[in-house]
This record gives sequence, structure tokens and C-alpha cells, in this order.
Amino acid sequence: MATSQITPVHPNKDWGAAQTVKRTIEYILNPAKTEGGLLVAGYECEPDIAAQDFMLARDEYRYKTGRDQGDKEVLAYHVRMSFLPGETDAEMVGKLGYELAMELTGGKHPFVIATHTDRPHLHCHIIINAVN
Repeated sequence: MATSQITPVHPNKDWGAAQTVKRTIEYILNPAKTEGGLLVAGYECEPDIAAQDFMLARDEYRYKTGRDQGDKEVLAYHVRMSFLPGETDAEMVGKLGYELAMELTGGKHPFVIATHTDRPHLHCHIIINAVN
């Protein structure tokens, strides 16, 4: 049985918004955890430049609306879906993660998904842009 968790990503006061998003995405894209990057996909963005895309969308949104929520701002959502050891394979984890992300976003927000195989329990990470 899969378990999932959704956590908002707020700006880290030491790094700032752009660096927070960049580091979060870099963590999930780690080639040592994703079969050399083979288990990575993006929706409406390229995983390698998703951090820049996310920040560009954020800046455009702030410019158009004038909204600035400071340190309470949600930059993205980090979703983790984990399976019991032996419960499924990496391909299915990625497929189920992608389906979950599409269900959560309605296809209206860019996201990056990465399946990690570095632990006995296969799991995926999804970073969803808070701005569409």
C-alpha cells in the first residue's frame, strides 16, 4: 500500500526563493537515485531548467497581481509517494506518481517527477509549481 505526503515549499530565509526551488529540484533529480536520470520526467517543463521556469512563472504572477506574501509564500508543493519493498517496480511508481500529479493539478501546473531506487522502498518525488 502506497503512502503519500504533500508539503508546501516556502522560501528558505538563508537561501531565498530561487535557491530554495533550485535545491529542492536538484535533490529529486539526483542521478545516483534515479538510475542516472532515466527515471525523471517533466510536465510542461524540462526537468533540467524547471527551477528557472518555476521562478519565471512566479515573477510574472507577482508582476501581474502585485501579490507578495513574503516568507509565507508557497513556491511549490513537494509530493512524496512511497511503496513497500517489493510491492511494485520503478516504472509503475513513476506512472502512478505522474497520474497522482495530474489528478492534483488538473494538468494546469507544471511539475517534475523523479522515481528514486536508492532505498529498498521505491518512491517518487514530485515538485509542482504553485503558479500556473
